[in-house]
Amino acid sequence: MSLIVGPIVADIPQPAGQTTPCNCVRDNEARVVEHYSKQLGIAVKAEAKNVAIVFDDGLSERAYLPYAIKADKPGWRGAKGKEISMFFNFCPFCGKPIEATAA
Repeated sequence: MSLIVGPIVADIPQPAGQTTPCNCVRDNEARVVEHYSKQLGIAVKAEAKNVAIVFDDGLSERAYLPYAIKADKPGWRGAKGKEISMFFNFCPFCGKPIEATAA
């Protein structure tokens, strides 16, 4: 199933000290809410699951991609392996670079 939706007009606030110059995570959550509310005929909620709060020079949100790493070593042998996360240096939605800013 593909999800094609138009632009969101609402301005959704981000936390202070945001590191990305875009609002894509919240914009995409709003698009998913709009799409599935219409599809299901009821109000829905959507929350991006691969977003972490980062305490760096300021408080920010960053999208991340989890990886399951398996190896023949204690702690890494399980069926799911061990999960590690890779943070993006760019927004995976719009491609804008993430630049750290102080809060």
